[in-house]
Amino acid sequence: MSSREGVAESKTSPMFHHMNHGQIVTFLWGIADLIRDTFKRGKYQDVILPFTVLRRLDCVLAPTRRKVLETQARYTGR
Repeated sequence: MSSREGVAESKTSPMFHHMNHGQIVTFLWGIADLIRDTFKRGKYQDVILPFTVLRRLDCVLAPTRRKVLETQARYTGR
């Protein structure tokens, strides 16, 4: 396993560790099909892009999450 694979693996949900690529793709397309019916056809991209950006931020900021939450708790109510 290369170091790059190890980084990608550490950022994935534990749910995906036992699934192969095809199963993950099927799972994701199933979710896409569920929300596609919820939104108007022309507005679908207005939902997907923000969620993609939020997920990316979540992955990038994961190493500092605990410290950020501790800091937020310290300043809550001030």
